Amino acid sequence: MNLDRLDRTALAVTERVAALGVIGIIAVAVFTVADVLLRVGFNSPIRGLNEITQPLMALGVAACLPAGVMGRVNISIDAAQSVMPKTVYAWLRVLGAVALLVFLVLVSWRLFAIAARAYDLGSATSVLRLPLGPILMSATVIVGLSVPFQLIPVARSLWDAFEVNRRAAIAICAVLAVLAGAVAFNWPGAVALAQPLLDLPPTYLALVCFGLIWIGVLLTIPIAAATGLAGLLGSVLLLGPGPGLSMFGNKIQEMLFNDSLAVLPLFLLMGSFATVAGMSGEIYRCAQAMIGHLRGGLAIATVLGSAGFGALTGSSLATSATIGKVALPEMAARNYSRSLAAGSVAAGGTLGQLVPPSTIIVLYALLTEESIGTLFIASIGPAVLTVLLYIAAIFISVSLKPSWAPAGTRPSLRDMAASFLGAWKAILLIGAVIGGIYTGVFTEVEAASVGVIGAFIIGLLKGAIRRETIWTIMRETTTTVAMVYMLIFGAASFSFLMGISGLPDLLVTAMTSITQEPMLIIVMIVMIYLVLGTVMDSIAIMIIAVPVLMPLITQMGLDPIWWAILTICIVEIGLITPPFGLNLFIMKSIDPELSLSDVYRGVAPFILADLIKIVLLIAFPIIVLWLPGTR
Repeated sequence: MNLDRLDRTALAVTERVAALGVIGIIAVAVFTVADVLLRVGFNSPIRGLNEITQPLMALGVAACLPAGVMGRVNISIDAAQSVMPKTVYAWLRVLGAVALLVFLVLVSWRLFAIAARAYDLGSATSVLRLPLGPILMSATVIVGLSVPFQLIPVARSLWDAFEVNRRAAIAICAVLAVLAGAVAFNWPGAVALAQPLLDLPPTYLALVCFGLIWIGVLLTIPIAAATGLAGLLGSVLLLGPGPGLSMFGNKIQEMLFNDSLAVLPLFLLMGSFATVAGMSGEIYRCAQAMIGHLRGGLAIATVLGSAGFGALTGSSLATSATIGKVALPEMAARNYSRSLAAGSVAAGGTLGQLVPPSTIIVLYALLTEESIGTLFIASIGPAVLTVLLYIAAIFISVSLKPSWAPAGTRPSLRDMAASFLGAWKAILLIGAVIGGIYTGVFTEVEAASVGVIGAFIIGLLKGAIRRETIWTIMRETTTTVAMVYMLIFGAASFSFLMGISGLPDLLVTAMTSITQEPMLIIVMIVMIYLVLGTVMDSIAIMIIAVPVLMPLITQMGLDPIWWAILTICIVEIGLITPPFGLNLFIMKSIDPELSLSDVYRGVAPFILADLIKIVLLIAFPIIVLWLPGTR
C-alpha cells in the first residue's frame, strides 16, 4: 500500500531532521561545559552564552517534533478501545489525529506571528546583538514541518476507519461535510451557539474547559492536544480572539526558548549515552556482587541498581526496561519466584522518576515555577526512604515465603572489587551531577551538560559509541523530547487559563466548605491521585491536575517543595498499580511467559510499601525538607 511506503519515507526523513536537532542539543552541552572550564580555570566565561545556547536548544527541540509526529509518540488514553465498537473506536482515532493536527497548526501559526513581529521590529539579543527574527522564523519553520507530516497519521487513521466499515465511513464523511457546509453558510449562527459559554462566569467557563479535557482524553485525543485546545478555547472566550491567541503564542514561544527546560533534553541525552555505554549492567552487577548472596539479594540488588540507573536516565519506563532485561534472566537462573522478580523490577523502575535528575521533577517545576535544583535535592530523602521500604518489603516477602528466593553463594573479595571497579565511572558521573547541583558548583543546566559530555566520553572510551549506536541514541532522545515538549505546550496553554479564570479559587472554596482541616484536604487529594493513577499515565495526571490543585496547597500555607515531592511519589505509584500500570506491561513485554496475575502478585508488597511511604512523608515533612535546608 502506498500509504505504508509514504509513512516509512516520512519517518526516515523526519529522523534525519531530528538527528540535526540532537546534534544541536549536544552542541549546547559542549558550549556549556566549555564555559564552565573557562570560568573556573581562567575566570573568562563565554560572552553571551545564553544567546548562543537558547537558539541552539530551541532549534534542536523543534527539529525533534516532526519525528515525534511520525513516531506517534503523543500520550493518549486508550480506555475507549475495550468498550467501544470497532467502527466507533476507529473514528475516535481519526478525531484524535485531527485534534493534534489542529493544535500543531495553531502552534505554528502563532509562532509565525511572533517571528514576523520580531522581523518588523528589528529585535536583537542584548549582548551579541543577534537578530531575533531569523532565529524565531527558523524555529517556526521547523516546528511547522510537523503540520504536513501530521497529515499522514490523519490519512492513516481515515484509511483504517474505512477498512473497518466502509459504509459507515462514507455516511460519517457525508454528515461531516453537511455540517461543515452549514457552518460555512451560516457562520454568524454558528458563532451564536457559543454565546452560552460567553455568558458563563470565568470560573465556570474554566470548569467547562476542564471537563472538555477529560472528555477529550477519554475519547483518545492526545493529552497535548486536549489540554492545549481546551486552554486556548477558554482563553479566547475570556480575553477575546486577539489577546487569547497572542497569549497562546507567547506561552509556546516561552517554553520553546526556556533556559530552565534545557535540562530536560540534556538529561535525556545523558541517559541515552549511559544506556549505550552499558552502565545499567555495571550498576546492577555491582549491587549483585555486594548483596546477591543473601536470600532475596538479587531482588534487593535490582532495587539498588534501579535507583543507580534512574539517576542516569531520569525515566521510570527506561529504568524498568533496561534493568529488567538484565535482572529478570539472572533471577530466573537462580530459581527466584517469577512474581518477586517481576515485582522488584517494576517497583524499582519507579525510582527512575524519583531519584534525581528526573524528567517528571523538571516537568513539575515548570508547571509550578519551582526551582529544579531544589526539587532535585528534596527528592533524595524520599528516594532513600523508598529504597529502604522496598528492601524491607523484599525481606518480609522472602521470610514469609522462603521458596521465592533461594540463598546464593557469597562472591570472593576479588569479584566484589572487580564489580565495584566496573561501576566506578557511573558512580562518579552520578556524584558529579548531583553533587555539583547540591554544592552550587553547577547550575542545573551545567550539571546536565557535564552529565552528557561525561557519559559520551565514558561510552567513547568503552568503544560503545559507534555509528549504529549514535542512531539509537538519537531516536531515543528524539522520541522523548518530542513527547514531553508537546505535553509542555499543551500544559502552558491550560495553566494560563487556570491563572486568569479563578477556577483554583473556586476549588479552594469548595474544598474548605467540606472541611477546614488541611490534613483531611491532603488525604482527599491523595485519594484522587491514587484513583487516577490506576487508569492514567503519571505525566498525564500532572499535566491536568497540578495547575488546578497547586493554588489550593499554596492557599493552605503548606510547603510547596514538600507537596511537589509528595505529588511525584503519589503519581509514581500509578506505574505499578493494577490494572493499567505501565511498568507492569513492560515486565510482560520483556518476559512474554509472565502472566499479569504473577506481576500483580509481585508488586503487591511494593504498593503497600509505597502507601507507608506516603503516610510517613505526610506525617514527617522533614524527610523532604531537611536536605534542601542544608544548602
